[in-house]
Amino acid sequence: MLKRFIFIGTIISFIIIALLPILWMFSNSLVVDGKLSLRNYWQVLSEARQFILLKNSLLVAGLSTFLAILIGVPIALFISRTNMPLRGVFTALCVVPLLVPPYINAIAWIHLLGQRGVLNIFLMRMLGLEEPLLTIYGIWGVIFVLTLSYFPFVTLLTASGLITIDPKLEEAGRLYISEFKVLRRISLKLVIPSILSGALFVFIFAIANFGVPALLRLHVYPIEVFSQFSAFFNFQAATATALPLVVITLGVVFLQRLYMKRRAYMTVSSDWSQPRIVNLGNWRWLAFIFCLLIISLSVILPVGVLIHRSASLEAYRTAFDTAKGEIANSLWFSGLGATMMVALGLVIAYIVERTKVRGRGILDISSILPYAIPGTVLGVGLISLWNRPVPFSYIYSTLAIVVLAYVARFIPFSVKALSSSFRQLDSSLEEAAVVSGISWRRTMTGIVIPLVKQGLFTAWLLAFVLCMGELAASILVCPAGSTTLPVRIFTLMHYGPDKLVAALCVILISIILLPIVIFGRMMRKTVEVFLDGTGRIEKCY
Repeated sequence: MLKRFIFIGTIISFIIIALLPILWMFSNSLVVDGKLSLRNYWQVLSEARQFILLKNSLLVAGLSTFLAILIGVPIALFISRTNMPLRGVFTALCVVPLLVPPYINAIAWIHLLGQRGVLNIFLMRMLGLEEPLLTIYGIWGVIFVLTLSYFPFVTLLTASGLITIDPKLEEAGRLYISEFKVLRRISLKLVIPSILSGALFVFIFAIANFGVPALLRLHVYPIEVFSQFSAFFNFQAATATALPLVVITLGVVFLQRLYMKRRAYMTVSSDWSQPRIVNLGNWRWLAFIFCLLIISLSVILPVGVLIHRSASLEAYRTAFDTAKGEIANSLWFSGLGATMMVALGLVIAYIVERTKVRGRGILDISSILPYAIPGTVLGVGLISLWNRPVPFSYIYSTLAIVVLAYVARFIPFSVKALSSSFRQLDSSLEEAAVVSGISWRRTMTGIVIPLVKQGLFTAWLLAFVLCMGELAASILVCPAGSTTLPVRIFTLMHYGPDKLVAALCVILISIILLPIVIFGRMMRKTVEVFLDGTGRIEKCY
């Protein structure tokens, strides 16, 4: 009875929190004057500017993905298969861009290449120019920032794939062709599924990103959805505008699932041997310079600029005084959201991986769907569902709706992280407990949860980091008078980037990175379950 109650309660909670807002939003948009009609969609989607939105969105996502592959694959080869100096350091640093919200990088580059950016002022004075030589604003600036923020998806997945390749396949190739041809003709071909999976992650995150295009003044679908709802209060237009974006992202998620299901996994056994390290000779220093350049542009330079810009105790004192409420809100509600995600994710993952419940395949697919919904679209859906009289007003008018937004956006990552833990465990202990007559409750608390405790912590840590940096949904659903740190930073940017904004950015980065640094031994596991859609990586790097 308890088992059934928990299963049903979890599924209903997941549907209400993650799926119902989107279904409710689109179903309401189909009703015009009490009748079913597509008039709202026809009016919005037939406008000429829809082609501009589509072009900008696809260019940003497509070119960011292409450049991420050009950058990410060589770095993966260098850190996993060559004698390049400081490979371990670069491997760790490649994780950082995924942890720092992209809009923080955009703010840093505005400090550098904005109209009054440090680098632009320097170049104007040196070259005697009256206008800035470079600009971070526009489509190329957005592509530049998103590429540097998301290329680690390709790097880490490709490196993971390279490490799980059976070395015997490459050794056989070396009998006939050179070392570099083995890498090109055998190794890279074997990890094409990993490369494509990383590329699909980049595409989805880039096309759904709100903060970077908003700061760098590029009109894309997430911005249009936000504008239609927050500026014009046009619910129908916001929903209709969201349709192409949702269709594109759902299509890409479907492709990702197909690739991940077809991906071949190499299980590491007792006779596993270390992959051969390629000696680059003097070329290793060129590889080192390339990796250092990318890491400098994506991590060192942006963070360094923010630290330099805010390098005064007065700036941090002012930041804490003016945003202490937002900092507390972000910490408290990120922790609460992460806990809810882990609780729901544990049960959903258990149902999918450890039971034969009818419909568990549908539940598995449904747990991925929220990942394909952009934050601005989810925000509109949450408002349309919860903006109602008592008792729903207690959710809509408080920061509780922010917690729901966190759970709805990021629960797929918790589910996949915990699914990974279940797949790596032998079910014989649970089967023995059943045979011995031990209750399901005691089996879960005494066997299952202790065995997956590392996965639980990993899922919680990952969820906390994602919640701390969330902006797109929060900026829509935050009630008046209460907000979170990312929304506070974004709001202050309208008054121009200054020391206060830089200090708040450094504070946010510190809050996100601090738990990762403290629990560094678990960082590799976090990266694996975050990136791998099926959670079957057997070897850490």
